[in-house]
Amino acid sequence: MKECKTCKELLNEDKFYSLRDRKGNPTLTARCKDCMKQARRDQYSDINRKDISDAARLRSQRWNKNNREKINKRRKEYYLNNKELVAACNDRWRGSNPEKLRLSRIKKLYGVDQSYITDLMDSQKGCCDICKESLVFPDSIREYAIDHCHTTDKVRGLLCHSCNHLLGNSFDSKDILLSAIHYLDKHKEK
Repeated sequence: MKECKTCKELLNEDKFYSLRDRKGNPTLTARCKDCMKQARRDQYSDINRKDISDAARLRSQRWNKNNREKINKRRKEYYLNNKELVAACNDRWRGSNPEKLRLSRIKKLYGVDQSYITDLMDSQKGCCDICKESLVFPDSIREYAIDHCHTTDKVRGLLCHSCNHLLGNSFDSKDILLSAIHYLDKHKEK
């Protein structure tokens, strides 16, 4: 029998949660299970459900961050024990429709859907917006690159991969591109 710190009732030990003290010895909580549950309800009574779910999400994120090694170990064990199942699942998703996978990734990254990309392709007449070469190659899975502003993530247009790399390697800097133009003019063969 033990007295609850909150309700002051003398209760059986099974009405308390068991835990371990700092030395690792088994002990019981100071408050009974019912008082602890009520305190939890009171704690969240003036908070709406969204705040509770946000708090739970933050707790989960913090736990994941602090237990990264444990998570990776579990994932590795699961993968080693279920290689065929994991491979089949990945094949079903990736292999079933690569264009669908690409469009879902575009939607997630840039917030645009297939109709927006189609309209953009039509407005550019199927050509790169910089070099005006065709973006449609029959043997290519990835026909075009989606150019976007790296600060706002707003889609600017569709480019061939060479022109997209050109902008990326110049860090979207007009000064670097103008300097490259001057360099080419300076070393132009006559």
